[in-house]
Amino acid sequence: MAAAAARWNHVWVGTETGILKGVNLQRKQAANFTAGGQPRREEAVSALCWGTGGETQMLVGCADRTVKHFSTEDGIFQGQRHCPGGEGMFRGLAQADGTLITCVDSGILRVWHDKDKDTSSDPLLELRVGPGVCRMRQDPAHPHVVATGGKENALKIWDLQGSEEPVFRAKNVSDKSVKELFLKSREAEATDDALETRWT
Repeated sequence: MAAAAARWNHVWVGTETGILKGVNLQRKQAANFTAGGQPRREEAVSALCWGTGGETQMLVGCADRTVKHFSTEDGIFQGQRHCPGGEGMFRGLAQADGTLITCVDSGILRVWHDKDKDTSSDPLLELRVGPGVCRMRQDPAHPHVVATGGKENALKIWDLQGSEEPVFRAKNVSDKSVKELFLKSREAEATDDALETRWT
């Protein structure tokens, strides 16, 4: 039952009570998914992203600093990893080449092993990207490249396989411009997804 409910959802939403909601727009129905059975505010969802397997796996970043793996095919959570360090909520999650990438409000970006067996609390890489991060976003064409930015934290682009300094640092970019750029990238992705769906 859970697998069928998860498989046909068009929209996914994380809540402040730790519930992952899948919404089927055609049927106008929503299904709730929780890792422990009962909703808990300690597990408030602050970040969501697709896993490297495409839209069959989702990463769910929670307030208690766990990143949970959710299978949209099976409708169940399939493991989690604790990712401590920094302060505030997750502002971005990503996966690349067997690693998990996290970034929090206080500007700590970390790269972790993404294997259930390896639960070491030591990250492979830690970068200080500046305080007040509002968003970290991965380049879909180059998964080891991410962008970070915030209200008082100018846009920076980082190559996680290269230097510990940004490869690009914006100057005099207004918060409005960053939002417009982000919205345009989301519109382009939605258009690409629609074309891909139409032709496959």
